[in-house]
Amino acid sequence: MKSLLRRIFDARRSRPIAVKMITFAMVGLGNTVIDLSIFTLGYSALELPLVPSNVLAWLVAVSCSPLRD
Repeated sequence: MKSLLRRIFDARRSRPIAVKMITFAMVGLGNTVIDLSIFTLGYSALELPLVPSNVLAWLVAVSCSPLRD
């Protein structure tokens, strides 16, 4: 476990752009999953119209997004 953490830490120092790109992609994927889940919940389970379901999903997904430089 320590060697894995050390490799990740070393990779962050040696390849900062690649790590930033991977982090950006992971955050985007996570936001997409959250958005789709909340939209489906709002539209199907709560029976909200399309636009309010979409706005709710967007607000929740953006709220879960980390603030970074």
